[in-house]
Amino acid sequence: MHWLNADRDLATLCRIACLSETGPRFDPTAFAETLAGTWIMVPPEVRSALAPFDRPAGVPDSVHTQLGMALLDMSGFKGRRIRRHIPRDAVVAVLTELFPAQAGPIRDAIDAQAGSITRGLDSVRAPVAALDQLSHEEIEIGDGRSALLEHATGPLRAPRLRPGRPCGQSGSDHYR
Repeated sequence: MHWLNADRDLATLCRIACLSETGPRFDPTAFAETLAGTWIMVPPEVRSALAPFDRPAGVPDSVHTQLGMALLDMSGFKGRRIRRHIPRDAVVAVLTELFPAQAGPIRDAIDAQAGSITRGLDSVRAPVAALDQLSHEEIEIGDGRSALLEHATGPLRAPRLRPGRPCGQSGSDHYR
């Protein structure tokens, strides 16, 4: 993914990964499937399903964003980190030129992986949009968690310490 994000040549990457005597010599069909799994061929308008989770440039990670990104990674959305888009037909052209004997299986592997990614993004588009809308409509409680803490019965209230009581003191009377 780093090679592709650096705007490096796809054909060179394929040669290094699959053909070079000193390279890993991956199977071209498996490589094509893995390449498709990077989301390099997923159009930006399809990727936009996860746009509400984009962190603005220059904003540091928080515990909440790190946890959210880990959950997205575990859910199979690692490809959101790719910054480059190469149209499917251009990728297929490069791969089938380098590996003409495997053109059919390469196309099938790319189409299967890209279809799976597109279906996954389409399935989260509406819930993510609803969460994004909610996050803009609800009053924050100060730490950006309102979308997680809101319920139909109203917001959960964070406990507040009474003045003069040290934090961590036992007893329930120091909470309002």
